[in-house]
Amino acid sequence: MFAKSEIINKNIITKRVKFASLIRFVWRTLFFEKATIVTSSICIVTSLMFSLLFQVFYKSQEQVVIIFNYYFIFYVSILIFILCLRLCQILWSNKIDDRTVMNLAISNNSRSNIIYSFFLCSFLYLTTIIVVNFFVVVIPELIINQTIASLLVKNTFVLSLYGLFIGLLLFSFLTFAFLFFNKNIALMVSVLILTFQFVSAIPQKFHDEKNPSIFIPFYDQTSMSVERIRNVIDLQKNIKAKNIRYPNLSAYINSSFLEGDFKKGTTFARPETVLKRTEIWEKLGLTNDQTTHLQYQNLELARRAEGWPTAWANNSSVDLNIIFIDEIIDLSALEVLVENATEYKEILREFYNFVIDIQTNFSTTLEFQSNYWDLFDVFQNVLNTCDSNSDCTDEQSYVKNNNLETNNLRGLTTLNLTNLYQNYFYGQSGLALRTSDELTELVTQKLFNPVRLAVRILENYFIESTSDFNLITSVENINPVVVTDQRWIDYQSSVRLNNLLYILNPVATTQSIYTTFTSESSEDIWFEYKNRSNIIFTKQQNIFMTYPRYSIVLNRDYVIKNDTYNEVSQIWVFILIQTLFLLFFLGMSINKFNRLDLN
Repeated sequence: MFAKSEIINKNIITKRVKFASLIRFVWRTLFFEKATIVTSSICIVTSLMFSLLFQVFYKSQEQVVIIFNYYFIFYVSILIFILCLRLCQILWSNKIDDRTVMNLAISNNSRSNIIYSFFLCSFLYLTTIIVVNFFVVVIPELIINQTIASLLVKNTFVLSLYGLFIGLLLFSFLTFAFLFFNKNIALMVSVLILTFQFVSAIPQKFHDEKNPSIFIPFYDQTSMSVERIRNVIDLQKNIKAKNIRYPNLSAYINSSFLEGDFKKGTTFARPETVLKRTEIWEKLGLTNDQTTHLQYQNLELARRAEGWPTAWANNSSVDLNIIFIDEIIDLSALEVLVENATEYKEILREFYNFVIDIQTNFSTTLEFQSNYWDLFDVFQNVLNTCDSNSDCTDEQSYVKNNNLETNNLRGLTTLNLTNLYQNYFYGQSGLALRTSDELTELVTQKLFNPVRLAVRILENYFIESTSDFNLITSVENINPVVVTDQRWIDYQSSVRLNNLLYILNPVATTQSIYTTFTSESSEDIWFEYKNRSNIIFTKQQNIFMTYPRYSIVLNRDYVIKNDTYNEVSQIWVFILIQTLFLLFFLGMSINKFNRLDLN
């Protein structure tokens, strides 16, 4: 590296070295050091293993995020940390002990140049390793999936930038520790930092675990758990950010329900509300006005409808004549509608995908129907119900008892048909027929419409959350929080303590920089199909990682703000604070090195 005239006794550098030559010397020292070679190799091999794991074993983008979060922990908390520690040990321990630093200093080299060259070469070395790791993870993704816009590429890019930032921060702090304290104390501090990486999220997790058991009281004498409130608000946050499966369809239903101020429970089934609900789907072109005529003979009565004569005994043979209108189009009509639509095309395409996707959760159509048996309740009507006291014609809907000669006709109503359908799956009340091939055909083929059922499933998904959201945030029909209630006071105290611990936790705040800019799989943020109206928004999060949390903030009327999800700590403040710490440690290290006794 250096000319022979520059070296005396093989160790003492006596001639002033140019800064560029000094950089090359330090770079070669780092690059060919066995410790850095081993550490760097471990980093690259680990990244390669995770890359292959992503490509070979994951089945969904959600699994990619979950696995990637563990890769993040291992990559930052262990690999980058150990790499920075090894660099500091080489430069501030080994090279001082073997008098390399002293030899550079007594050769008329400015100490500032020496430490600048150490910092610059360490920065370049970290950057090189991080860039290599980036391509090790990304290249297989580009080759196999042939896209640069994938979730894996984006998160790896964010991780690389974060890794570089946290690497510089760690290196500056460890340099400070090695220069101001002895080697043993610096190593002890390093172990404490490494340990703290895995426990820094504990305060937040403990706070989150209490949310289901904390209830916030409202003026209308009701209370709602913090977990439920946050879930309701999180849905609005994700819909607005389009961070949800079927984003356009979700936004359409959500806004329609909020604007209509629909209430959950029995009011949702009131005729005036059903009419408004029909208008929502009619706007998309999903409604239908064609009638169907169904006839079945010799079915066996299992239970008569309420109000029917006692002479209609169980096991009686009955005939059905049904004039029926399905108010929602069928699947073939939906396909045509999606193909020809000019307005709401994206919403309709997403709705069609939902109709297909929801059925894939079940092995058979019958299982699909059975899981949602109670949603055969609206958007289908029986027409021309016969007056039971007069003769009935085929243009009317009726039930005929073949075992009776008189009083053997009963008008078939929409309620009767609803009960007949629902009782096929689960015996409840009202009209019921014994299972037969004819009844199976009626229920599973003639009356089954996957598009109508999908409409009802979507309504059930959203009505719970939109109703609760309007209840707790409406500025028209205000329902303020009872701020004098001890439960609210205790909750506020808990939030303040958690926020204080978060701000005072440098590892947590630094980690939240990454979790703010990384992405989740929006395709996997959706309702749990068997839980009817629930989304688990945290299932892609990692227990060892800290995430920004918004506060539940009230307006001047003590009503929860409808955009309270924006009440989160500004992440740029933490970036600025960490940058100031980085510069502080560098400045103090340079000052200390300039006054260091190298003997």
